Formats: sequence, structure tokens, C-alpha cells
Amino acid sequence: MTLDSWKHLASLLTEAAERAAADRHTAISKPGHDSGLLRKTSRTTLAKGDVVLGRFKILRWLGSGGMGEVYEAFDYELAHVIALKLIRPEIAGNDHLFAQFEREVQIARLVSAATICRIHELFVFKDPRGANKSALMTMEFLEGITLADALRRGPLRHSEARSIALDICQALTTMHAAGIVHRDLKTRNIMLLDCDGRRRAVVMDFGPAYEVCTISGNADTALAAPGEFLGPSACRAPEQFQGGPITASTDIYALGVVLHELARGKRPAGRLLDVPAAHRWDAVVQRCLRFGPADRYQSAAEVARALRLSELKPPIFRRRFHS
Repeated sequence: MTLDSWKHLASLLTEAAERAAADRHTAISKPGHDSGLLRKTSRTTLAKGDVVLGRFKILRWLGSGGMGEVYEAFDYELAHVIALKLIRPEIAGNDHLFAQFEREVQIARLVSAATICRIHELFVFKDPRGANKSALMTMEFLEGITLADALRRGPLRHSEARSIALDICQALTTMHAAGIVHRDLKTRNIMLLDCDGRRRAVVMDFGPAYEVCTISGNADTALAAPGEFLGPSACRAPEQFQGGPITASTDIYALGVVLHELARGKRPAGRLLDVPAAHRWDAVVQRCLRFGPADRYQSAAEVARALRLSELKPPIFRRRFHS
């Protein structure tokens, strides 16, 4: 599915999720919504009030991504609100790749930290739509805004940007100690929560054994195995484009992109590594973004130590607001 199709579908699902199950297809099939692909995909969506596996009541649709659709839901067994991710059927139906995903989820369930979104359970069940199987994953529900949204609103304070950066380093340190590589660290996968008078960063959506990507210029969807990459992304390390080994250093590269966005309000572009660092923060970013994994910081803890240097402040970007 193309990016435009996904955006179109997202707008339809937002409307349809607020309707009763009986008439949500009417909302999607009204004039102007005649894409067969969209209708086919929308029929797999859950609706507000649906109960899944006799346990999870859907409260609202939160969004869609490469792995599937995410909902806010009430867990009757645990008696609290959780996030429910419905895994896309073409992913759940790929036995080899899904087995890798299952193994990583089991490892990820053992990881517990205030800076990491906790995974509760993975459920695999018979798909009532006719495919071999379906799968869903339940996770901690986080009430906040993404770092991407926060940066769109304007620059952060020096102290806040530094605190958020250290939270992200702590999350990566914990993941890497458990043998987990995030592979898709970016500002959209970092949630900011209000906590004791400050905003705490929580890293989400880690540990995918594979991805579903849209090939540039092609509407076909393909599966990418670990180490493969089928689409453009400024957060991706060179080895992800080249099919090289995916290691903790891969996340260090993405961390450099996030640190640049924290300071500059945008992703790095051009020949960033060829210019002298104007600030020590920039020097940290440049080392994270080295082409060769061996030339980068070798751990997130090492990045954190560099960020804790005396009076190290990010060169916060300035934004003009027009009336």
C-alpha cells in the first residue's frame, strides 16, 4: 500500500472507529471512498466497543504503522487500560519471520524500565477472516505526546532536551543489555510523559524482527528480514541500507539523528560530518553518525557520559512564529 493510501485509510479509520460496529463500513464506503484496497483493509479493523478474545474492549483507534493497527483498550482481566496492537495478517501469516518476532517479544517482556514501554503479552489465535492465524500484542498505555509532536510545537529548554536525551540513552542501555536492538528509533517512537514536574521520555515500538515497507515508487508491499531495508529513512544506519549486521551500534546511529533533532528541530542533512562541530553537543552527534559502526560510540552509556560533560548544552534551534 502506498503512503497516500495509508494516510487516506487513517482518516477513514478515525471516523469509522467512532461508529458502532454495525455501520462502520458505511462510513468507509461513502462517496469518494471507493478504493477497493482501502475497503479490503478497513474490514480488518476493530471498532469502538468490540471485545477481542473475550477480554479486551476497544475504546478507540490510536494509529497505524508498518506492524499493524494500535488501539486503546480496556483489559477486563487486569482491570486497566492498555494499548493493543493488531498485527497485520500478512505478517502473522509468515511463519518464519513471525517466529523471530515471537522470540524477540518474549525477551522484551522481561525488560522493565521507566524509560521503556512495557510489553504485556502476545496472543496468537485463529483468524476469523480466513487467514492461517492472527496475532495481537498488548502493551503499557502511555498518556502523553510524542517527541516528534513536541518538537513541532517549538524548541525545548536546554535542561529538558538534555534530560530527554539521557532518558533515551538509559532506555537503549537497558535494551542492549537484554540483547535487544530497537532498529527503528526516531522521535515518533519516543513518548513524553508528565512525571513529577518534568517530562520523562519513554521509548516505544522496539524489537521488531522484521518490517513491512513500501518500496519507493512502487505500491507493492514487501517483507524485509533483519538487516534488509526496503525504503528511505533518515534515521537508518548505513548497514541497514546495505544488508549488514544489525547491532547496538545501529541504534547509536539513530540516537545521533534524534539528538540532532532535539537541538536543531530537524533531521541532519548534507555533509554534517565534514564541518567542525560548533558545539560539544554537535561533536557527540557527529560521532554517533559515523559511517562505520566501529567509529561510533560503542554504547548508549558512553553517549550518556559524553552528554553529562560539564555544562554541555544543546544548541537549541530558534523558530519564528508567524501571526
